[in-house]
Amino acid sequence: LGLKDETLGIFIGSWHPPNIEACNHIIEIAKELPEVKFLIIGSVCSAIKDKNIFPNIGLMGVVSDKEKELIYSIADIALNPMLSGSGTNLKMFDYMAAGIPIITTEFGARGGLINSNNVIISELKDFRKQIVDLMQNGNHYEKLVVNAKKLAESKFNWCHIAGELNKLIEKLIEIE
Repeated sequence: LGLKDETLGIFIGSWHPPNIEACNHIIEIAKELPEVKFLIIGSVCSAIKDKNIFPNIGLMGVVSDKEKELIYSIADIALNPMLSGSGTNLKMFDYMAAGIPIITTEFGARGGLINSNNVIISELKDFRKQIVDLMQNGNHYEKLVVNAKKLAESKFNWCHIAGELNKLIEKLIEIE
């Protein structure tokens, strides 16, 4: 990837208006942090490819699971500057399971289980400051990463989800 000692921040998303909006925020952050390399992954890249992309932004597009795992393994920071949308940001669970420290908005952490015990929740205007702090004091955030990984592994792995679904189905069968 041509990386040396740069800090690597990542964002993954589909071509969906809230993700496009998030990428526009990452572009603004990248302008202020030329020492950080930002990789944007997913079909959202097609929506922003014609924008003024700075040299420290890489558009990866859609990648294979193997490539995504490689990127996650070298990422220093996962970004989730979401301000709108619906449903759950599944990318958050991927970031958590991969052990990447996450900076997200409060909206991006919606759902209750993701909170300041496992991610950095920040107003969008403070993302740059949070990235710099994470770069300088990364070890300080180790507990968040550990908590996030434990949460992802205990509550959001397929075995747990299937077990909970099975319990619901059994209850429904008992009712009838």
